[in-house]
Amino acid sequence: MEVIKIAMYGPAFGHNIIPVLDFFQDEKSYKLLYIYRGNSSFPEIYDRILFFKYAPFPSTLRSLYRLLNSSFKLIWFHRGGNLLTLYIFLLIRRKGTLFNLNIWGEQIPRKILKGNLASRLLMAALKRMEFIQTNWYGTYSLMKKTPLKNIVMLPWGLEDKYYKPLPEKIDLHEFTTAFLKNIPDEKFMFFYSKSIAYPSRHDLVILAANELVSQGIDDFIVYFWLGNNNDRELYKKYRQLVDGYNLHPYIRFVEHPLLEFNDYRTIYERVDCGLQIAAQDQLSTTLTEAMAFRKEIIATSIEPYLVLEEKYGVKLGLVDLDAGEIAERMKQYIFGLSTEPAELERRYNKLRENYNFKTNISRALNFFIGKEST
Repeated sequence: MEVIKIAMYGPAFGHNIIPVLDFFQDEKSYKLLYIYRGNSSFPEIYDRILFFKYAPFPSTLRSLYRLLNSSFKLIWFHRGGNLLTLYIFLLIRRKGTLFNLNIWGEQIPRKILKGNLASRLLMAALKRMEFIQTNWYGTYSLMKKTPLKNIVMLPWGLEDKYYKPLPEKIDLHEFTTAFLKNIPDEKFMFFYSKSIAYPSRHDLVILAANELVSQGIDDFIVYFWLGNNNDRELYKKYRQLVDGYNLHPYIRFVEHPLLEFNDYRTIYERVDCGLQIAAQDQLSTTLTEAMAFRKEIIATSIEPYLVLEEKYGVKLGLVDLDAGEIAERMKQYIFGLSTEPAELERRYNKLRENYNFKTNISRALNFFIGKEST
């Protein structure tokens, strides 16, 4: 059996990249070189994957050049926000190696559409790639407004474990046990699992919570479950906003270790309603995991989610990016609003049928290199 070599550049170890590593660890017809940036360590279970720590230093780049100057079929580059790194990879790739830039979010298309010097430099780099991959239709629609012709829409998806019940017995991380113990039983629990960054409007949730408290509604709690890449200035600003409104009993910022999936799923069992208050997004797990877990969700009326409703035939009851409207929807759930069980089941089934990570990444690889994974 021919083993196809794939080089991939992406973030350090975290929940966003675990599904990718799991896939290539199990798929024996591929051999992965994973190039990462930042301080990290990777579990020993990934013994079929070669890891390389990237840094823009001459000695490191020489080593990377030697690695990539072998028979790699494809370089799969995640995110793409750093223009210098993009150019370095394009410069050192071996002739004949395909290049796929898998953009995350709307940063790149919005930067291109500004039409300034930075966007022209970015365009020059993107024209040299065989593929520019978007993960959902909203970002694809933005990219199609650019002059680029090498744009494809190939979705990711959720792993199989999202569609399976929890085991009866789980050895929980001590952090999980303590976290669950400290959730007030009498409080309606909102859960916002997202890094703090401009496209994610944590500030609107804070303002909505303040509106509820000002109306005398106090039987709720919001958990901001922080991600790996939090904007420090925004984080500071939002904490000051909570301080200013004296919302500590109602909003908690949760910094947490990297937990096993069953820990996270157990925490989600306690959640009453997920939040995805986003100004921009592709189709993040913040929304889809709530659907897969059959939980209530308050999400904003932006193009990616409107397309999701249309494509999958689901009704999400989307809200505008407005603190008052968000507060009103939160109030309705606190006072007993609930989605019909049949609708929650429809959301779950549509994801399970159409949004499976292993199936979709196999299709993407076949599209790039013309070979089905086994």
